[in-house]
Amino acid sequence: MVVFASAAHAQVQQFRQRTPEETKRDSRKLDNLYRISRLYLSVGTGLDGFSTARGLNHPTIAHRTDQSVLGYFYGTEVGWAGSVVGKRNTSAVVAANVLLNFGVERLSRTLYRKGGRWRLLAIGLCLWKATDSTVAGVGNFRFNAGIDARLRTATGYQGKIIWSH
Repeated sequence: MVVFASAAHAQVQQFRQRTPEETKRDSRKLDNLYRISRLYLSVGTGLDGFSTARGLNHPTIAHRTDQSVLGYFYGTEVGWAGSVVGKRNTSAVVAANVLLNFGVERLSRTLYRKGGRWRLLAIGLCLWKATDSTVAGVGNFRFNAGIDARLRTATGYQGKIIWSH
């Protein structure tokens, strides 16, 4: 059974016009949030690029202290850029990721200039891509930090590991 309220019981909404001062204040808040999201994207891009280059340029030959070869390690790009420009091409992989993030930033600028709800989409786009790059960069650092441990587990060697190219 559906019951409808009569017009006598309907609540009257009071709509208040926003003052120009309130509109400016909200616009400044969005402007600041957009600037922060772009800064976050820049930091995430730098972190991802630095950690990717560091991982791909990691020395490849592990030696024991007596100089006998313990094992080999070849860092590879596992993200989208590896399948496009090559899994071991450090400069191309980093450049591809930087160009993608630059394109996202340019797209967000275009959306932000449209105004209105497009501004929220532009901020969200920057935050999403910045978080993606930051998570990738942190993952790269964690992976690089565990290379010695994985080599020790695979070989059973517990001594000092000396790396060379």
